[in-house]
Amino acid sequence: MKKLLSTLLLTTLVVLVLPFKVAAQDTIQKSVSLEKGKIITHNPYFAYGEDVNVSGTVNGDTYVAGGKVLIDGNINGDLLVAGGSVEISGNVREDIRVVGGQVTVKGRVGKNLSVLGGEITIGDKAVVVGSLVGVGGRINIQGQINDNVDLAGGEVILNGKALKDFDAIAGQITLSEKANIAGKFEYWSDTKPTLSQTSVVKGQTIEHKMPVNIDAQKNNLNKMKEMAGVVGLGGKVIGMLSLLLCGMLLIKLSKKFMFKTSDVVKSDFWKSMGIGFAIVFLTPVLFIILLITIVGAPIALITLVLYFVMLYLAQIFALFAFGTKILPNKSPYLSYALALLIYVVLTIVPVIGGITSFVALLVGMGAFAISKKASLAEYNK
Repeated sequence: MKKLLSTLLLTTLVVLVLPFKVAAQDTIQKSVSLEKGKIITHNPYFAYGEDVNVSGTVNGDTYVAGGKVLIDGNINGDLLVAGGSVEISGNVREDIRVVGGQVTVKGRVGKNLSVLGGEITIGDKAVVVGSLVGVGGRINIQGQINDNVDLAGGEVILNGKALKDFDAIAGQITLSEKANIAGKFEYWSDTKPTLSQTSVVKGQTIEHKMPVNIDAQKNNLNKMKEMAGVVGLGGKVIGMLSLLLCGMLLIKLSKKFMFKTSDVVKSDFWKSMGIGFAIVFLTPVLFIILLITIVGAPIALITLVLYFVMLYLAQIFALFAFGTKILPNKSPYLSYALALLIYVVLTIVPVIGGITSFVALLVGMGAFAISKKASLAEYNK
């Protein structure tokens, strides 16, 4: 499992580099397409947009980010992708590293595949010559993996071939009719895997319980729920009042900059999210690098303080943009207050609340960075 964790960390960090290239672009296209028959020879090749379609051939590494990504061409190098919905049905000669909400791989992967996603599907025609490392809510493998498989997810389904070892940490594991594991089958779960009568495991099967026994903790959790509910409600109220106060102060002290940031969110939503994604996850890496150097240690501490301040303020920029969108030409204070109220209600809802908070954080952080960069450029003229 160490391999799974280290590989996914590397995957996430590498994919996060994509938005920095985006930040260097003057305009972001809604649709980007490399048509079938076209050949790209410069290395690396970058593509970013709301919809990205790569049907041609790229002779080199390819970096793609977008809301909806389709890659059905040939990539003669590494492929790195970040997107909401990602489908890879073409052939990739080297490694694939992908982060997405919904990820589908249907083609041939020349080396290793590392994927982080909400729903991950490896199609029945897909072949991964190297290893597969995946973390997701639901992972469905129908194709063939020639090397080791390491997975962590809520639900894991194997209906294809794993030619070496198959390791999984999951709430539910299913080996369907066509499942075939040539090596050992090792799993961590509190429930027994569901095995089809025709599924095959040639190596040893090794069972582990989850590190924490959920059933054994139910009584304690039930006792804590009532108290947690009261504390959580109080925390929500205090958090809302704090955001309201800070937001009002920001509008009062820098109204022009707030409107400028709001315009960035409205005109370049995906760009803001991409840059915010990079800042949020790469800043801790930068902090560690600076901290281990004697000269950079003071800068690291300053960076850390500013980082945590911006993690809090970022959602205010996103909420202000949302407020001025739903209540245009109204008092900015009223617009922000309404947006904050809607935001607090949404964050109470399970799953939706977490997604809403995360998106607000990324978009607000990215929009702030873009606006600040533009303001500095104007100041230095």
